[in-house]
Amino acid sequence: MADNVTNEMLLEQMQRMQANISSIRTRQDTIGEDLRSVKGHMGLFLQTEIRKDTTLADLEARIDRIERKLDLMDL
Repeated sequence: MADNVTNEMLLEQMQRMQANISSIRTRQDTIGEDLRSVKGHMGLFLQTEIRKDTTLADLEARIDRIERKLDLMDL
């Protein structure tokens, strides 16, 4: 069976392999772009959460100061 393998057959197989590798590289590039996009969105999400947490902490501090000035206490 190995005697029936010709250079043309090898060339065809190698060309198919090259096409498959090229397709894999293209998909890998697309996945990389998608991953960068997701990382960007995650970064923006985290920044928004940090701003919300900071605002909440500021409001809690203001309420604490107001309660102390008015001598209010939780029961």
